[in-house]
Amino acid sequence: MNSLFELIDFDDIETKKPEADKSAPGENHSADEIAIIGAAVKLPRADNLRELWNNLLFGISACSDFPDQRYRDIENWFKCRNIRLTPQMFKKGNYLTDIDKFDYDFFGLSADDANMMDPLHRLLLETFWNCLEDGGYCMQKVSGTCTGIYVGFNNDDIERYSRMLQEKRVRFTMATMENNLSSILASRLSYLLNLKGPAMLIDTACSSSLCALHIACQGLKNEDCEMALVGGINIGMVPIKYEGFRVESESDTLSPFDDSADGTVVGEGVVSLLLKPLRYAVRDRDHVYAVIISSAINQDGMSVGISAPNAVAQRNVMVNAWEKAGINPEEISYMEAHGTGTKLGDVIEMEGIRQAFERYTDRKQFCGIGSVKANIGHIEGASGLAGVVKLMLSLQNRVIPKTIAFNRPNHSIAFEDSPVFLVDRLTPWESTGGRRTCGISSFGLSGTNCHAVLREFSKDAPVSPEPAESAPYLLAVSAKSAYSFQQLLRAYAELLVENPAIDLESMCYTAGYGRDHHRYRAAFVFTQKRELLDALKSAWNGDAARFDTNGLLRSEEKEALDREADRLVLDASQKRGGECHQSYLDISRLYCRGAAVNWKLLYKNRAVKTLSLPVYPFERHRCWI
Repeated sequence: MNSLFELIDFDDIETKKPEADKSAPGENHSADEIAIIGAAVKLPRADNLRELWNNLLFGISACSDFPDQRYRDIENWFKCRNIRLTPQMFKKGNYLTDIDKFDYDFFGLSADDANMMDPLHRLLLETFWNCLEDGGYCMQKVSGTCTGIYVGFNNDDIERYSRMLQEKRVRFTMATMENNLSSILASRLSYLLNLKGPAMLIDTACSSSLCALHIACQGLKNEDCEMALVGGINIGMVPIKYEGFRVESESDTLSPFDDSADGTVVGEGVVSLLLKPLRYAVRDRDHVYAVIISSAINQDGMSVGISAPNAVAQRNVMVNAWEKAGINPEEISYMEAHGTGTKLGDVIEMEGIRQAFERYTDRKQFCGIGSVKANIGHIEGASGLAGVVKLMLSLQNRVIPKTIAFNRPNHSIAFEDSPVFLVDRLTPWESTGGRRTCGISSFGLSGTNCHAVLREFSKDAPVSPEPAESAPYLLAVSAKSAYSFQQLLRAYAELLVENPAIDLESMCYTAGYGRDHHRYRAAFVFTQKRELLDALKSAWNGDAARFDTNGLLRSEEKEALDREADRLVLDASQKRGGECHQSYLDISRLYCRGAAVNWKLLYKNRAVKTLSLPVYPFERHRCWI
């Protein structure tokens, strides 16, 4: 197979000027506006945001047979219970294929500890870490801060990993218990990174993760925390078909609002978002995907049945969120629906939406509607955050992906007489004069409903000066293992090829100040993008200088390197343009020998911002009982 570098036509790479940062630190923003500044996903057929977005653009369904490896892993377990499994017992669904993989070395854990850890803990830990990095925050920057963690998790699966351990007669210790307790899901990263904000688990069934988002926003507004990580996770360890479960699709197709819809389809996944008050995100030049301008939560109360949806409660939660946002509902041009593809649920949801809009307007078919569940299935407690990620990517790209598996409208829904229309084709997201605004609903089997309103990030501000043409750049890349180091080099090369107008100085700033620095290191001093791509190719072939001494520098050696790096950084921070070149070369040599570099000082008074860059590529070690 050809390597990435053999496939790159370097002569075809455009050399566009980077777009200037238009967000002004002094711009006024409401204290209630919350910025989404980082995101990470692990979803069926989508291990990252780019893969998810491509699947949405091309209308790809992730539905498949139950993974072979997991089937083999649980087959022997069921034999111990005198139950003989057959492939026919497992329904089709949107499954994760490698829940048995985990980079325990990265997190300082032993293989034995990792084997005893519920896959929920492993996958959420890695996704949270990647989310922090995507937002430009590393361990050094967040340790000791008042960062909160809010996890939405539907804790109803009786076939948990802990049960497998017990039935295999594994000796339970305190560590084993901690590695399998649901309550530790939210606080594990707090312990690892010394985070001081609230850490809590929210379980409202299907609406869990959107409710977690709402509670996190309240925590930020109330100053319970300075930043907040919000997560949602769902893994059906043993998703066996259950007779009489009436909401599951017999056709194995989740078709929201379609006349052929016959139920929902199981889905799995992990989603995480990093939140921060918008006024502080702008001040700190964070990368902003989208802005949460309001959210609301309520309960069905007494209705037809405790698990039956309630159109009036759904209407009320939307109206509450809109009034909190202070918007005219006619500004909302797209709605990400709960959309489970059930005959009853879809019709009731549409009735709630109709009632909500008709309190304010008699316009028809002005707001698009769709559901990401058609692509990834119903990932239960994590489904709300998956919808938020779809919204923020759509806002950023100004395109609304189509809702797949839609052929003919549900005959019980009068779309032509409704404020909404089903987005059944890839649609440019046109602006109606203001910023693009959208909503998302998530309704729980528990009767707890949540709605949030999002808006695209405004970038109306003065243009920052561009760096001089001959100015050098310094990119640092590091990892804990040779495998991850090689994967990062590849990811940076792909980033440059796919983003010809990338702001190189901001990229280097984010890679230096927004990442932790590990044993394997390379530093690249360059003036043009093609020069960097050539250097990455050389590093890929093993020609880069690396710090690879297992971190066993003597303390006096390390202190001397750090002092010299500090001197060079101070010197370089006071220079401009080509004057920095030799200082950057000297800093890069010290960095590759293990010196700590003060990246913040290096970019002092520079017009830089945080970018979304490649996150840490974890190694895939098998961890199973």
